Amino acid sequence: MARSPLYTRRGLLKSAAGAGLAGAALGVPRAARASVSPADRKFVFVFACGGWDPTRVFADGFDNPLVDMEGNAERAWGGDLPYIACPSRPSVTTFFDRYAGQTALIQGMLVPSIAHEACFILAMTGGFSDAGSDWAAILGAAARGRYAAPTLVLGGPSFPGVNLPSVVICGANGQLSALVGGEATTWSAENNLSMGVPTRSTIDDFVRRRAAAVVAGASSRTRAQAAAFASAHEQAMDIKGYRHQISFADILDLSDAFTITAEALSIGLSRSVMVCSPVSGLRDWDSHTSNQDLQNVMFEDLFENLLTLMFLLEASPGTVAPTLLEETTVVVFSEMGRTPWNNSAGGKDHWPYTSAMLVGSGIRGGVNVGQWTDDWHGEPIDLGTGEARSSGASLGTATFGATLLTLGDVDPAEWCGDVQPITAVIA
Repeated sequence: MARSPLYTRRGLLKSAAGAGLAGAALGVPRAARASVSPADRKFVFVFACGGWDPTRVFADGFDNPLVDMEGNAERAWGGDLPYIACPSRPSVTTFFDRYAGQTALIQGMLVPSIAHEACFILAMTGGFSDAGSDWAAILGAAARGRYAAPTLVLGGPSFPGVNLPSVVICGANGQLSALVGGEATTWSAENNLSMGVPTRSTIDDFVRRRAAAVVAGASSRTRAQAAAFASAHEQAMDIKGYRHQISFADILDLSDAFTITAEALSIGLSRSVMVCSPVSGLRDWDSHTSNQDLQNVMFEDLFENLLTLMFLLEASPGTVAPTLLEETTVVVFSEMGRTPWNNSAGGKDHWPYTSAMLVGSGIRGGVNVGQWTDDWHGEPIDLGTGEARSSGASLGTATFGATLLTLGDVDPAEWCGDVQPITAVIA
């Protein structure tokens, strides 16, 4: 049986990524040179679910007796950017060798809780209410008229809030693919009438015409609701139209998720994409025991797949720039950090201070913003320089969000109040 063009393209992308990464450290990637306006910028959110340990990669605690660092780890530099290297995490070294010039690190960011659920909300919305919108949803909604699925959620926590109409959740078991393709009707135990494509198209056309007629003749009380239905139906038809260009089924690992991410951005389906590490959504980063072993495995897997993502962004055409890499910001973060010291089980428990990483379009590369105090809290900083300053601003999740919104041409005041962005990381 002949393979579909989509299957072939995906296979080629993944094979090329695997082959290309073998020599990734030997070359220098194409810089994000294209002049991309913030309104045209795209975003990939990569969420490490469970709470990572920043000292494994981002945070240097070698000179701090409070911090339990790995015995075989050492300070390393990717250009001007410091990081923590370890022989068992070769992909981390490869990543910083290749992309440090397009990467900014944020240190000592406060997520004021140590409960997973509260930290999910805080890290992604800057507030405590799950009714708030997360950064991915806000950025997608800001360009809703240009994308069929402005914010595409392939995994991880999602808090759409008032921007729910702009968020499309793929589903862990291919639910979105089954819905747009019609296979979902076979999932019910009830006997469903089987309809061919022509029949489904006729029904779709009828619903479209009927929705438009209701809007035209509705009273003022019902016009808004009817218009919302008509808009949602049009969006559903747009997504359905992409079903032969992209498949959302079989997301088995991060490599699958990142391949779909690159496809969705490149064909103009979405502005922002949310991906979870691990794709199962389980809290595999939650290393209360054997912190060194668990964090080591998770970080190596994460950075190995981030290399794949970066290769795909370099290899895929953008919509306003020659490549996706030139128009896409990659946001890598977790809901919390971990204690600087080991517990009695060799693990590390929850800690409200953490690090984050930004890569790609709009990012001032080689920048390491923020510092850690002796008791492993975050120092206040000058938002313009990134340097510690006692009279500066505290780094919190709202500061982080304001920075992302600024990168995406969204006024942070609407969502973050008077919290200002970290301009030190913005090119």
